[in-house]
Amino acid sequence: MSTHLKGPANGKRPHAGFSSWKLYLLAAILAILWLPAYHLIFHPQNRPMIQIFLLPVIISAYLGGLGPGLLATGIVTFTTNYYLLEPVYSLRVSHTIDLERWFSFALLGILISF
Repeated sequence: MSTHLKGPANGKRPHAGFSSWKLYLLAAILAILWLPAYHLIFHPQNRPMIQIFLLPVIISAYLGGLGPGLLATGIVTFTTNYYLLEPVYSLRVSHTIDLERWFSFALLGILISF
């Protein structure tokens, strides 16, 4: 009688039959499309809620593992810095609290990917 476990319990992540390039593509699409979805849901005048952007990272890391999770983290880290944090359309961050939250997000994204 075999004691081999199936599914996430054996340490492997589910990949729903996707090849690796499709998982990377899915991670990129989720990360890129999350910014317009964010703008539809939240008012742009408020301070950005960067934590919401962990969702595409979590989904990508769960389905694809380390590579797609890090890809999603990189894309979301760049887009939140460039499009949400003041000054907008710049990689500079003018408020210390935003820099701390952005750095924490990047660190969490890396840790979640593992």
